[in-house]
Amino acid sequence: MAGTGAVKLYKEMINKIYAWREVREKGFVMKEPHFHPYFELFYVESGACSFFIGNNMYDLHEGDFLLIPPDVFHYTRYPYGDCRRCNIFFRESDLKEGVVQAMPRQAEFFKEIRIFQLPEAYREKMSGLITDMVKEQKIDDGRSQPMLEALLQRAAGDALPWQEPLPGVRFCRFDSMLPGGAASPLAAGRLEVFFCLSGRLQLTGGGASVRLGRREVLLLSDGAYFDRIQAESRRFQGVLVALELAAAQPGLDA
Repeated sequence: MAGTGAVKLYKEMINKIYAWREVREKGFVMKEPHFHPYFELFYVESGACSFFIGNNMYDLHEGDFLLIPPDVFHYTRYPYGDCRRCNIFFRESDLKEGVVQAMPRQAEFFKEIRIFQLPEAYREKMSGLITDMVKEQKIDDGRSQPMLEALLQRAAGDALPWQEPLPGVRFCRFDSMLPGGAASPLAAGRLEVFFCLSGRLQLTGGGASVRLGRREVLLLSDGAYFDRIQAESRRFQGVLVALELAAAQPGLDA
């Protein structure tokens, strides 16, 4: 048990979306394990930490996301070195009004503890989104909450749909809500494949523009990237697969 062994319950509901980042030094341990009546997205921007949740201790590393549903007991330790972590706290109402409305297939996703890793090419953009959320939170005027909802929706679109069926192979299926484009060209040994299931999509990046229609496939390889995705129809469904070839090869050969 962390700290003194006492468990802290945060009873009060937050009144808006909160986001912040901080650096925890090696050896830091939370004073009290806790749980709260709202959702939390925990993101490791750099470094590593140990996170206790769901009666298990997990090692989280750079690029790892943890989705914590309401009223779930958890705490963190930092035995490996300095760790820059980010937290986004939001209510169920924020979820319904923003993320779930835009991504109806994801409603069930938020009901369980989820641990997933953001592909490396997307991490710079995610850091930028969190920076924007932290800045908007400090403004705290009549427009800040709608802006925070929009930013939460974009962050969730980049992070939450990703699943990893095999080491080095990640995919997300999206419905209306589109994942953001990679912030930088794909490194050697990385591939991304877009499958268009319905509707039409335009991808722009690196001075090129590509249109993708129903049942069409787009392969992005070394050095390629897109920084803008725009749906050309009201309804769009697709699958994005990201492969890191070195990590994926053993599983693909099996």
